[in-house]
Amino acid sequence: MSTAISRILFIGVSIYTLVSKWSTVTVEHWRLTMYLTYWTLFLTMAYQLLSFYLMEQRVHLVEPLPGERPRLLVRVAWILYSVVAPAGLTVSVSYWLLTDDRDREPPTLTNAMLHGGVAATVFLDGLLVGAVPMRAKHLACYVAYICTFLVFTYVQEYFGIGSGSDSWPDEYPDGLKEDSLYFISSWSEDFQGAATTAMYHLLFTPVAFFICWGMSLGVRGKTVEGGN
Repeated sequence: MSTAISRILFIGVSIYTLVSKWSTVTVEHWRLTMYLTYWTLFLTMAYQLLSFYLMEQRVHLVEPLPGERPRLLVRVAWILYSVVAPAGLTVSVSYWLLTDDRDREPPTLTNAMLHGGVAATVFLDGLLVGAVPMRAKHLACYVAYICTFLVFTYVQEYFGIGSGSDSWPDEYPDGLKEDSLYFISSWSEDFQGAATTAMYHLLFTPVAFFICWGMSLGVRGKTVEGGN
């Protein structure tokens, strides 16, 4: 029962954060989905919903025989956690410590949940509620996730899709950097800055992953209900 309540609460936090944010923006909602924050939020919700489903359909959780692999959906859940946990850490650290002030919004509750609060629910679920085992080999999945986003930032700017910011056109009437997702990451106007940002993500990717992997080592096999 405590597992169900916890996971319902975690899903509710994610939905509340998304709805709360979308209700206050003036740009098209789809533009927000271009940011790493929202990529990670939607992937987090997918992980949370799958975890809840597996909890209700426990046939998938039957322990495999020696030499056999866990059920497919279980492995998918593990991979999702191995991506969203370090991604949430990356989003939080990048936003609060490294983001340019022109990219950072006022510190509201919704903003704090987007850039840290939802990530905290992921850690609570993976480390305490479900004791999700992270595998070092799943680093490749997280690297692929970050690289896909970095390629997208270039494609998005190259095709002039535009950013999700409704303030940049007023702040930069000459249009410079207006189409880039982040002020410090404009491939067309500041290639060096964009390349530096990309390099930071590539270097921080294994750091964030192995921080999460290290935390998972101490809780494997232990759940909030005392099961294995």
